[in-house]
Amino acid sequence: MNIKKWKRKKEKYKMRANTNNLKLKELFSDYFLTKEFKEIISNIEDGKKFEKKLLEIFKNTEYVQLSAKNFAKNENFKEVKKAINKIYSTSGSIKLNKQIKFKESKFFVYQPFNSQSSPDFLFYNFGKFFPLEAKFTSKKIKSPVWNSGLPKTHFNYIFGSKGKKDLTFFTGKDFIDKKQYDQVIKLVNKKRKELEKEGKKINSEFSLYLRPMYNQKTNFWKYKLRETNEKKLIQLIKEFDS
Repeated sequence: MNIKKWKRKKEKYKMRANTNNLKLKELFSDYFLTKEFKEIISNIEDGKKFEKKLLEIFKNTEYVQLSAKNFAKNENFKEVKKAINKIYSTSGSIKLNKQIKFKESKFFVYQPFNSQSSPDFLFYNFGKFFPLEAKFTSKKIKSPVWNSGLPKTHFNYIFGSKGKKDLTFFTGKDFIDKKQYDQVIKLVNKKRKELEKEGKKINSEFSLYLRPMYNQKTNFWKYKLRETNEKKLIQLIKEFDS
């Protein structure tokens, strides 16, 4: 994007920053990848504060905030939760077969299924859901920390780095598919059973449980498909916004 074009977009964003009608696409295409926002990231200390910064920004969109408590009161909550958490969806947004009715036509929920469960944010637009998980590091590591949970193919991720002063975003399916997921989980389950069997040979009141740690090889700041994946997610959000 040339300087003049960005300046016009920057002024447009500033004029609308204090309103509640920003489109989600505008944030991802016109703001999150700017030097201005990356400078903000350099002053964020940890993942929780990164989430809070995103929450503050999302409150300025056309999506009203719905509390997790009120979201859980919907009669179809369990069905929605099940659909959101299914592993092999092939899209970064989810549309249920059954019409789910809410008072608000467009809203988002922060920590919709409690603070220990993903996603961190769940957007809703006329029957469609858009799950977004925030990843953050204060160091200069090359990829998100997945701990013991592999990325979900239909979840969307926004990854910020204080150490790199950078940010990127992508959809889970850009890096993992059903075949890869099955291979990893099969190996984990196999090793877990072997460890359980060996653990029974130990005379102890403590049992052993294997909890995997998943590390990714991709350098998210330098890989050749970074811009392509960012554009794909922006397009997906544009379709979700409409």
